[in-house]
Formats: sequence, C-alpha cells, structure tokens
Amino acid sequence: MVHKGLIRFAGLFVLCSVTSFANAGQPPVACDIARARYHLSSLPTFELSFVNIGKKEDWLSDLALKLTPNSGSSYWFLFDAGSARYTNLVSTRDVTSKDWSPSTGGSGGRPLGEMHYFSWSHNFQFDERVPKSGMHAPERIFLPDLAEVMWYRASPRIDVPQGVFVLDQCL
Repeated sequence: MVHKGLIRFAGLFVLCSVTSFANAGQPPVACDIARARYHLSSLPTFELSFVNIGKKEDWLSDLALKLTPNSGSSYWFLFDAGSARYTNLVSTRDVTSKDWSPSTGGSGGRPLGEMHYFSWSHNFQFDERVPKSGMHAPERIFLPDLAEVMWYRASPRIDVPQGVFVLDQCL
C-alpha cells in the first residue's frame, strides 16, 4: 500500500516538474509590448526591447525598438510603414539622450539605415500593425536584415547569426 502511494506521489511530482519545465520557456500570456524583453534564438545574449518615446510628429508609433548585442552598445530604431504589408525600422540615435529628436529624412540621423520588421504570435498569426504602447507583445520578432546591417553598418562590425527574437520576459 505504501509502495503504491509513493509511486503515485513520484508520478505526480514528475508530471508537475515536466509541466513546469515545459512552461518555463513559455512567454507571458498578456504582456504589454513596452514591457516585453526578447532574446535572439541563435545568440541568446543579443536582446531586443521597446522604449516608450511618446508621440512624435510624423512618426507612426510612440515606441522605439532597442537592440542590445552582447557588446554592450545599444542600437535604436523607429517604426515606419508605407503601402507595403510590412513594417520598416529606421535607425536613429539613442532615444534616451537629452538632445535626441527623430530624424526628419535623409540618412544623416540614421546610423544603421533601415531594415524590415516582422512579428507573429504563438499560432503564427502574422501581425502587420505598427507596434504601439498598449498592444500585446508578439511572441516572435524577425528582423531579416539584421545580420547584414550589423556586419556592414555597425562600427565595430558585429557578427550576428540569423535567428528569431523570442519573448522571454515581461517586466
């Protein structure tokens, strides 16, 4: 009798452990995009987050995207969209600097140029909207131009393997 009880307890313990382990990598259910933190699947020390910059004239979003490779430097991007069914990122200087203001065109204030932004949920529902405060954080973000931008435009060059940013924290 004691043996069967011990086996049931052990089975329940294993089931709970496996469930906890499986859910440990799961993103938060409802995370505001401004509180979301991501890591690059191919290079976990490369992080992505969002910073609220307030509404800026001529810009579609009140958020900036912040990329932080393991080198410690951060790179900043603003969201832009045209008639295409995807969102662009426009490089900018550090949005937390006292003298920062969005670039008004040209490449002078765009140190890394531009790149594309794609995001989707766990069921692979693609989100075409420009990210804004108050939206739910996507579970995956893909920046297909990231490797080339970091290699050819960042100084010093940063070698980034292709990967997908995965939501892993909600502050």
